[in-house]
Amino acid sequence: MTVHRFATEQERLVWELTPRPGWIASPDGPLMAWYHPPARPSAGPAVLLCDTLGSDRMNLHLAYRHLALQLAWAGFPVLRIDYAGTGDSAGGPRDPGRLGAWLRSLGCGADHLRSVSGASELVVFGALFGASLGAALASQRADVTGLVAWGGYARGREFVRELRAVERLSGANPKGRRPASWQDGDLESLGFLFTAETVRSLEAFDLAQLGRGGLRRVCLLPWDEHERDRGLGEAAEAWGVEVERHPSAPSSGSASLERQAVPDGVIAATLSWLAGHASAPPRTGTEPAFPSSVRVTSRNAPTPLVESCLWMGAERSVFGILTEHAAGHRDAPDLLADAGPAPTGVILVNGGNNHRAGINRNYTQWARAWAGEGVSVLRLDIRGLGDSPPARARDLNVLYRAETAGDVIAAMDWLERHRGIRRFVLGGLCGGAFQALHAARRDRRVVGLWLLELLRFYHEERSWHVRLSRRLRRVARRSLAPAGLTPAIIDTPLGRWLRAQCAGRGVRVLALYRRNEPMRQAFHDELATAARPLARTGRFKEYTFDESNHIFSPLWSQEELGRVLADHLAGLVADADR
Repeated sequence: MTVHRFATEQERLVWELTPRPGWIASPDGPLMAWYHPPARPSAGPAVLLCDTLGSDRMNLHLAYRHLALQLAWAGFPVLRIDYAGTGDSAGGPRDPGRLGAWLRSLGCGADHLRSVSGASELVVFGALFGASLGAALASQRADVTGLVAWGGYARGREFVRELRAVERLSGANPKGRRPASWQDGDLESLGFLFTAETVRSLEAFDLAQLGRGGLRRVCLLPWDEHERDRGLGEAAEAWGVEVERHPSAPSSGSASLERQAVPDGVIAATLSWLAGHASAPPRTGTEPAFPSSVRVTSRNAPTPLVESCLWMGAERSVFGILTEHAAGHRDAPDLLADAGPAPTGVILVNGGNNHRAGINRNYTQWARAWAGEGVSVLRLDIRGLGDSPPARARDLNVLYRAETAGDVIAAMDWLERHRGIRRFVLGGLCGGAFQALHAARRDRRVVGLWLLELLRFYHEERSWHVRLSRRLRRVARRSLAPAGLTPAIIDTPLGRWLRAQCAGRGVRVLALYRRNEPMRQAFHDELATAARPLARTGRFKEYTFDESNHIFSPLWSQEELGRVLADHLAGLVADADR
């Protein structure tokens, strides 16, 4: 079987809007999931996708989403699920018993998938440690009869070793700085925390100590051309399971991690293997509870919160998750005109090629902390990223497009219409900062703007007028600098925009960069003659981190970044109260 190519953009868009988001109840709190119904009545097994952990899970979001879309088109019901304490699900990394909670999450997902699809049997798919968790789930259940492993580990000790190695090689935290919340035995790896208890549980994980359960067949797909079998195949063979080893890597796993490339080869190999996986006939499915809104609690906000899945925009193709204080939650969209001062809302625009949870899951954590203080927070996927399908297939995974600032404005429109919010703080990292900037230029409801590592300023960076403006400024600096003069005759669009925001509209702007980020100097160059007027407004601030990396992966820098944003937000909320 091959990857399906849609005949028209409309056919593709309709299909990509078919999956249903919602929440599944679990002993560890609500779990965020996506159900992909099959395009035609299913005669085969349903497929449960098992995430890996940490930064790899974030970078494989697009790969899993497209795998689910293709499997469902071929007639297989599919469920994607965030484990407890990951992604959009309830909980956090410091909750106890994480390994057991992740397996319980998969068990709840498996029960839900069987109920909604009517499938009698399940196949699990997993990449890297997700394959290991899928194998462990299979050992506990009679209804999981197949496993597709893209990479995978037989022993958790090897996975932990690689987590440590990746953190050392990243060089992101050369002085070994620790956050205030650090505890003995903690492990950080590319922005994610594994507690001492979790590390011990992972190191004790060994498939050789488990049984086969109902597992009959395993398909092993090499991670890339350099991949060796990490023992998962041998463990399955020791269980007496039929193991089919793919002779070569159908897709580069490294490309999917580093560039979020869609692994068409892995998708095609999985489809072909599933076509030969016999299963018991399905029964009629039921509709288990799968609400689009749910109450959650958080360590940062012990008071109850409400999180809701939203579709916004003219075609309802822009997806986001809204977090609100439960006391202020409105189930009805109609609002009174005299409801009091307009509340302030925050929209966090997904950064880079990652989805709305944030590159280090920071967006989820911040949203829950700030909602606990009474501020509604929307974490948003612009079209083409995360779970918002692109308007055109060629826009998939493209960060900088003029029209996607309109996605942010559509989100503001929804929140004003349904929640009465009329004052907005927009923020994001990298590409998210770019979209926030250009939405703020167009919409006077914006009162605050957070630019985290803004690396691009204009839609047309290569246009003749941008290049000419920069060349003139360089010439002017060289000519006037010896005399101690400033090239005041040279202005820039970015400088004009920010001056109009701060001085003209009273917007509070916060720019955050690493000190060694090359684009920090480019940002200062673009401010040009606007720098001093901006400083005089008292509404423009720059915060510089002495050392970190572009995604703020060191935990100490995440902690500091969260504090800086929370302080800035408190000032904006105070403005509304005056």
